[in-house]
Amino acid sequence: MRTRVALFLALILCFTGSSFADDLLIAKKGAPLMSDDFSSPKGLANPWLMPKGKWEVKDGVLLGSEIKADKHAAVLHYQKKNHNLIVQFDFELKGAQFLHLSFNHAKGHLWRLVITEKGMRLQKDKDKKNPKSKSEFVGESLFAIKQGERHSVTVEIIGSQVAVQMDGNMILKGTNPTFDAEKPNIRFIVRGESVLIDNVKAWEAEAQ
Repeated sequence: MRTRVALFLALILCFTGSSFADDLLIAKKGAPLMSDDFSSPKGLANPWLMPKGKWEVKDGVLLGSEIKADKHAAVLHYQKKNHNLIVQFDFELKGAQFLHLSFNHAKGHLWRLVITEKGMRLQKDKDKKNPKSKSEFVGESLFAIKQGERHSVTVEIIGSQVAVQMDGNMILKGTNPTFDAEKPNIRFIVRGESVLIDNVKAWEAEAQ
């Protein structure tokens, strides 16, 4: 049974904002880290890495899908060290079961934002090297995300705190002390048929 420890804050609140790109909740933008609208005819190149699945740039967007023979969800890395961070991206579920925005630390899995047709959740990952470690919910917001509908997401990471907006609306906040870590990359993970991803941007961040 999943537990919520007192250290974990889960705040679920929806309101109308003016612009998802401008109305940040806990962070201020610093230096830009990356930007890709997938308009280049060359497709994906370093520092993008594609260890699992099929990732294809087509008609100015990125399509990611699982390959059954891999026996693993599709995984895409953008190799850029980060700590406090703002990430923005557009997505559209196109048959996929889920899309994750995922972060590791130097020795393994750390945490992820899970996006499904049922909504979004923040999840602390299990440390596979520690048999006592468990995956735990940090925050959850249940609402319908329809296949074929395009949405824009902003994720703010300040130390142990994370805030998530979709289409200018605040979806959830969560905090966990393990989140406050140096991260080697930004990762997208897809299970199932396909997900469209576009307009990926990231900035260094500091607290408001």
